[in-house]
Amino acid sequence: MSLYRHCLMKSMNYMKVSRSDFSRLLHRMSALRCRSFSSLISSRTSFDLGRSPARDSSPNKDYYYITTPIFYVNAAPHIGHLYSAVIADCLHRYKQMRGFTSKFSTGTDEHGLKIQQAADAAGKDPLSFCTEVSEKFKSLFQSSQISYTDYIRTTGEQHRRAVEHFWTVLYDKGFIYKGAYEGWYSTPDESFLTESQVADSKDKNGKPIKVSLESGHQVCGINFL
Repeated sequence: MSLYRHCLMKSMNYMKVSRSDFSRLLHRMSALRCRSFSSLISSRTSFDLGRSPARDSSPNKDYYYITTPIFYVNAAPHIGHLYSAVIADCLHRYKQMRGFTSKFSTGTDEHGLKIQQAADAAGKDPLSFCTEVSEKFKSLFQSSQISYTDYIRTTGEQHRRAVEHFWTVLYDKGFIYKGAYEGWYSTPDESFLTESQVADSKDKNGKPIKVSLESGHQVCGINFL
């Protein structure tokens, strides 16, 4: 745990995390990592201090891929983002120790109304806003020694080409077509909702509104023709 304790302590000041929250995070990470490792390591695996763990020689297990969520950039990173990155990094390093060629992907998700609204509130154009926040994630992970192999931005050229290819394949196979849609939409949840999933409520000024039954967020009616 010493490596990650060192990394997290460096990040604690970066994110202005209280010592009590930091201690709780370490406790949760320790418990999770112990449970994860006990299921990953078989009784035949050697962890002698003088040598690396034995390689898993099972067929088709020479390559391994792990990813974090791609993090939303409507706000700066917090300790929950780092927590998921550390857990993924732990498994990535373990697989490399076992001799796997491991790919570890992370990055930022840079689309949606929430980001447009956050950029407007900050007085910046959306791409500049996304770049600024994405760099904060990258800086946090680098300062915490998160050993990702790929950092993906959904506004990046690599991602754009992949999406265009995927879209073209779906379109050519007839899975994408023009249609009409009418219903409820929650911007904070980024979810389309049916009539049975919304309820009547009132905003802080007493104005009647519709809200999501699941999240309580206000919804609006939309009509796509």
